[in-house]
Amino acid sequence: TNNLLIYMNLLMVDFKILVISVAIVFILIGIIATIKLLLNIINRLQESVIMLKTEIKSSVQSKFLQISQDTKDFVELAIEVWRLERKINSLSDSIDDNKKKIMENSVHKLKGYLKRHDVEIREYHEEKYTEGMNVEILSVEQMDNLKWPMIKETIEPAIIVKGHFVNKAKVILLKNKK
Repeated sequence: TNNLLIYMNLLMVDFKILVISVAIVFILIGIIATIKLLLNIINRLQESVIMLKTEIKSSVQSKFLQISQDTKDFVELAIEVWRLERKINSLSDSIDDNKKKIMENSVHKLKGYLKRHDVEIREYHEEKYTEGMNVEILSVEQMDNLKWPMIKETIEPAIIVKGHFVNKAKVILLKNKK
């Protein structure tokens, strides 16, 4: 009988170990299934983030249109009017007032002509830069103590025709040195 009791105690210990082992296996299967589920969720979230980034990028970036030769001519004219106005302003000290007024009047008439044809000149000089702006960054300069990136200078303006960007502005960007 003692042997039987010892044998039964050993069976009970083996049975307990078996039950615990089975429980551990089921817990591990549950953990593995949960990990697979989490990995699947992470993959779907990554895909969603990529799609969201693409959607944001496409909504922020302007849609450049196929433009006619006439529109291209208007774009070139608008850029040259902008350059002429900048040149007149930079030479204002060396030009007598009458000549300056005549040139400013001509620029004003040209801008009126562009406006009548729904052509807008957009300059970004000293504006806060945000990701997705309709600009082409030609160079980046570093500066101390900037709260946020700034557009230092517009090299060429953006041109908008009938509400659509047809020419990106070309700019120099200032960023904090940090």
